[in-house]
Amino acid sequence: MPNTPEWLELHSHGMQAVYAALEIPESILKNMSSAGLVQSFLDYTYCAESMFCSSSTYWIAFEWDLENHPTTKDIYAVLRNRSDAGRAVMYVFKTYDFKGDHLFPWAEFMALHMMASVDDIYGKLSSDEKRAAVAIILQRLEEWNREMDAFDGQMANLASFLVGRIMRSVKYEPLMKLLNSDDRLNSFLDTQDLMCDNYDQILDIAKSYIK
Repeated sequence: MPNTPEWLELHSHGMQAVYAALEIPESILKNMSSAGLVQSFLDYTYCAESMFCSSSTYWIAFEWDLENHPTTKDIYAVLRNRSDAGRAVMYVFKTYDFKGDHLFPWAEFMALHMMASVDDIYGKLSSDEKRAAVAIILQRLEEWNREMDAFDGQMANLASFLVGRIMRSVKYEPLMKLLNSDDRLNSFLDTQDLMCDNYDQILDIAKSYIK
């Protein structure tokens, strides 16, 4: 637990020692449920470390971390090969308690958005499951803004990125028409540029997608 004597002692040996102590043996990972793998990823204090590395996009750093960061790469290596990976991520997404016992709920929920945005994750959902996933994402965004009593532009940005990637994967015609006329939004769905200021158009289209 952060800031305990044990935690401070571990950190005195450097971050590599910290990362090594947090690694879960492969034999245990392989026997975890897919939802358990997702939750284990979120339980790591450093699951969203990449989000503090860039002021313009979280996605590039996060994507690299998934396959290379000592505390996440082994979890992702197992999860990405599960046929129910997409369903597991969306289950955790749907049931995530914003005000539960979390050290960093903002960072964890952002990391959950990014995990759901990975091709190997949402790509395992059927067309009907993708539509249901978009409905869940929009609902959770509304709940986040209400329960945290503030509009969160960064969370809305990442929700737009996630639902946009899902809709683009099924070539949803209204979205494809928008992307063909707006190179910046098309680029946004590849990079998750935090400076993009017209992502609300994607959210509007998502609302029609789930009807």
